[in-house]
Amino acid sequence: MLKFVVLVFVINLVACAGPKPLQDYSLSKSALDYARKAGAESLASGWYYKADTTFKQAESAYKNNENLKAKELFIKARKFAERAENSSRVQKFKSGDGPVD
Repeated sequence: MLKFVVLVFVINLVACAGPKPLQDYSLSKSALDYARKAGAESLASGWYYKADTTFKQAESAYKNNENLKAKELFIKARKFAERAENSSRVQKFKSGDGPVD
């Protein structure tokens, strides 16, 4: 029984290993903000929804000290948000709205 408890403790420790992913948190939050400013909520709603949902999952993992999982999810959220922003900018350009500031 003691071996089982030690094993569970080690597994939990490994899952939480690593420092808090503060940089990944900041980058993904900024990417979401820029995507929102570019109109991605309506112009690239699929990518934006994926980014927002993944970011919320990452925040939850972050709060639960699941640092490796949080880092992975923040990186995915950032990539989805960047795609959403790019897609919305392309859509605006194609529609004649021109470049976005």
